[in-house]
Amino acid sequence: MALRSINDFKYSLEYDVENDTIRPIYPNDYKKWFNNSVTNIDKFCNEHKNNQIILVTHFGMSPKSVSSKYFSSQLNAFYTSNLEWLIEKHKNIKLVLQGHTHSQLEYKIGECTVSCNPCGYCIYDEDAPYRPDMYYGKIIEI
Repeated sequence: MALRSINDFKYSLEYDVENDTIRPIYPNDYKKWFNNSVTNIDKFCNEHKNNQIILVTHFGMSPKSVSSKYFSSQLNAFYTSNLEWLIEKHKNIKLVLQGHTHSQLEYKIGECTVSCNPCGYCIYDEDAPYRPDMYYGKIIEI
């Protein structure tokens, strides 16, 4: 469904180093990149067990990041993963700043705060009314 519905697969290209070619991007590319990212995050957290970690990611980290407006969409897996297990495994992840959703949100996974503050989308009345205060940032205590 993502292959038919998501613009990445219509307009984006990738340079394939192994074959020295340019080709369209496919869902399996995202799967490979995702798995590589999870491996790298896991490795980093293990190497820095005694440090507090702030993780900045484009994709959502939990189904809790999906707006109720889109909860039944079959495309949610393209916008939000379920990496709650990774956050729970690494207690040193104290804050996740995520994007890829158009909804302002904040919630906890264990002791970790997950936050998304897509101030630009409030102009288009996605999920929140226009709020000028959103443009001046957000303070999160960890």
